[in-house]
Amino acid sequence: MFGCNQWAWTFLSKVCQVDAYLEHTVSLPALTDEDLETWFASLMAFSLSRPDADLTLQISPNEAHWSNLASLSSGTSTIAAQLWLQSLRLEATDLTAEGTLPAEVQQAELQATRPSLPSLASLTVMDRYLLHSLLIHRLMTRSHLALSLGENERTIHSRVQVLQRAGVIVQQGRWLSVHPAHYPKLRSELGNNNFLIGKA
Repeated sequence: MFGCNQWAWTFLSKVCQVDAYLEHTVSLPALTDEDLETWFASLMAFSLSRPDADLTLQISPNEAHWSNLASLSSGTSTIAAQLWLQSLRLEATDLTAEGTLPAEVQQAELQATRPSLPSLASLTVMDRYLLHSLLIHRLMTRSHLALSLGENERTIHSRVQVLQRAGVIVQQGRWLSVHPAHYPKLRSELGNNNFLIGKA
């Protein structure tokens, strides 16, 4: 048994006919609004340790929040998690002039605002190939990315920097990946440019 993302599966199925060698394949079902509410239930209240005192944060989203999240994320957990995090806000009136919570505050409420997909900057032809390769492999180093595209690593490095500044690519250590919140718009962008695409 092995698993892969839909981008990789679509590519392997088309290029290598890998599904012909496997007797049984299963796609994970999309998460519903109820699934997301259950999944995030344990995070509706959590504590943070501070040097002066612990801080308890509470979140009270309305029912529409979960349906919006399920719809925008197409039921994909990685997208939903990122959109959920980005939708959380503290009221400006609760913060000090420096943008922090006052030391004496021991409990605060995070507002769950309406989730939204980030805008996607205009992409060059090279950007599309670069992002498609990252979506298939999920995690890559710059050198492996350059090798997969048959391009000079210096060229790849400059495009990666541009896409990182735009928030489309994220880096953890040496590893590059596409920010999950951009999956839905990238799926449309790459699909409209005749790339093999998987589900969002």
